[in-house]
Amino acid sequence: MRRIYRRRFTKVKLWMTAFMLLGAAAFGLRMRHVPAAPEGLGLVMIQAAIWAPAVLLALGLAWYVWRHWGVACFFDVDPGSGRFRLWLWRPLGWRRLDGDLEAISGWRYAAGRPPAIRAELADPPMALAFPLRRGVRLHRHWQRIAPDAVAAYERDVASAP
Repeated sequence: MRRIYRRRFTKVKLWMTAFMLLGAAAFGLRMRHVPAAPEGLGLVMIQAAIWAPAVLLALGLAWYVWRHWGVACFFDVDPGSGRFRLWLWRPLGWRRLDGDLEAISGWRYAAGRPPAIRAELADPPMALAFPLRRGVRLHRHWQRIAPDAVAAYERDVASAP
């Protein structure tokens, strides 16, 4: 297997995920013990003001996880056998998928922030994204796997100021 794609995810993101989940759980447990009577309303407002940042961070994390669910961390290809090994990002680790390259279809380049090569995986069905930094040279095996996407990426890089 030849590694043709690598995206670095720092351990800070994993720790940040864990702390946000713990903060949301602590908020839920704390709010369970607040008196339901009207005299407890001031206490509820104070606790909500204290825990609101934790809830906002948890919502931000949920958005981040939803947006990055199919983002590839590593992509290895064996051109001789036509097999691939793909590691996908997950909030508390990675998920490894193995299969035939024919199972990945719909290769395309999506210019945006960040620019990415996108594809569809047949089994399990999911959208994949390979975020790129502008100006990075792609491995030569990308040309065999996704020639149209590579050509669109190279045109976009060439036309950038």
